Amino acid sequence: MDQEKSEIDEADISDRPFSGASLEDESECLQGWRLYFSLIGYELLDFIALQMLISHSLLTGLYLVNLEVTIVSTALIKITDDLDGFEKTSWVATGFLTTYTAFMSQWTKVSNIIGRKRTVLAANIIFLAFSLGCGLAQNMNQLIICRSFQGAGGAGVYSLTILCIYGK
Repeated sequence: MDQEKSEIDEADISDRPFSGASLEDESECLQGWRLYFSLIGYELLDFIALQMLISHSLLTGLYLVNLEVTIVSTALIKITDDLDGFEKTSWVATGFLTTYTAFMSQWTKVSNIIGRKRTVLAANIIFLAFSLGCGLAQNMNQLIICRSFQGAGGAGVYSLTILCIYGK
């Protein structure tokens, strides 16, 4: 009975792949074109996943810039009423748009000199830091200054995102 049980166990072990038994039959291993295509497939999937992550990160920054413009333009009257500076309302929008327009080409030129990665990070940090400054502004002058610098950062986020996604 023990002999029958040991024969059954050996048969079960040899049928299972990678069970610790020696692989004398090489048909279980990937060879030739199957091996090459499977390795290329794994590398290709990693590359595609990385590209998608980078694209989604860039597009999230672009979304935040455009969302911020929409929110501020909608709430600008209430914001200026709270800061007691309704007469300076136009400066909030003008400061943002002036620096946004002026810095758009400057960011792309800087990215050619020091690299895309550094300039994208710098633009996002500038935009987010001055967004925080806008939220913490105590008077209209602080809001106008922070919105102006925020426009410079937003121009970088916009122009570099378009450059990175379409300029491959």
